[in-house]
Amino acid sequence: MSSRLEKLKALYKKELLERGLSANAPIESVRELARKFNCSPTTAGKILQHLADEDMLYPIPGKGYFFRHTAARKQKIGYLGTMPSPLLDPIAYDAATGLLDHLENQHEYEIIVLQFRAMQKFDIASKLLQSLDGLLLQACYIDSQTLPALRQFSKPIVLFGAQYQNDQLICNQVIADFSTAIKELFQYCEPDKYKKIVIMQTRQKNSEATARQIINYLSISDLNIPIEIEETNEPAGYGNIMYGYERIKNLAREEAENTLFIALSGFISKGMYLYSEKNNLSPENLPDIISVDNFESYENDPDHSAFFTAIDRSSKECYIQASELLFSELRSPSHRRVILQIPTKLIIRKSIKSIKQTGETQ
Repeated sequence: MSSRLEKLKALYKKELLERGLSANAPIESVRELARKFNCSPTTAGKILQHLADEDMLYPIPGKGYFFRHTAARKQKIGYLGTMPSPLLDPIAYDAATGLLDHLENQHEYEIIVLQFRAMQKFDIASKLLQSLDGLLLQACYIDSQTLPALRQFSKPIVLFGAQYQNDQLICNQVIADFSTAIKELFQYCEPDKYKKIVIMQTRQKNSEATARQIINYLSISDLNIPIEIEETNEPAGYGNIMYGYERIKNLAREEAENTLFIALSGFISKGMYLYSEKNNLSPENLPDIISVDNFESYENDPDHSAFFTAIDRSSKECYIQASELLFSELRSPSHRRVILQIPTKLIIRKSIKSIKQTGETQ
């Protein structure tokens, strides 16, 4: 179905539902509908036929189409994920807002927002899930309490928000592909200047999975740069800020000049930034740093003092593609397990000094 036909069908379907038509009420003819939407009779006929296929209308040869006694039931999609809040960082806020706006524009579905606390209670969660036709699930809401009910849900699930393939549920998944941004980085930078790459990760699954993606890309490339892994032994929070602070504080001059640091936590990046800010250090006095889980906005704001060259995790795109994957499964059930990888993007800023002329900086 073309995008124009899909839009016209959704628009007409919404209009019919809002009319409050009685059972067996006649509706527009093909010609009347064509005039209404300024489209061809062929397109108008397809709109009516699609709605008949959905059991919303029925045809009587020689008389036209009629409204059934009950409107076609909207499919219900559950959303268990982050809600936009001023407490979120700009990246997470933009991703959550974009997804919810996208869901609200899908008139053929009814969106049910699920509360995490309710989903942690098996009896309540089971009852809520029984009424759903599909589920959009953010990975951070899977725990030992929500998992039992989720595993009993037999309808389509699309998981998003993780950087690794989750094996706790049989479901479709959308993850970010970090190798694309790393490849782009070395197209703009001068890799020969680095004597080593230091990847700083935390004790989080996302951080560990991102490190594996980056290491895998570097291992199959022609860069031949030694890689060191440093684990902070902290899952998140203040400890990682202190780690980043102390790592820059105790940095040897030779290491600063010849090392590319890849920070896989916004907390580590924050610590590095705080030390440089406190000591008025310019980028020339710091090593090259790329921040993956960035604490700064990715927006290109000339008044913003963004510092870290960053990998944009394409969170908003991942979230929206997760919803599209669920819509596709609901419209045409395939029972396939799909793992969709979304390319990440490179945001070059002043924390990388060795940029070729082809690179664009912010």
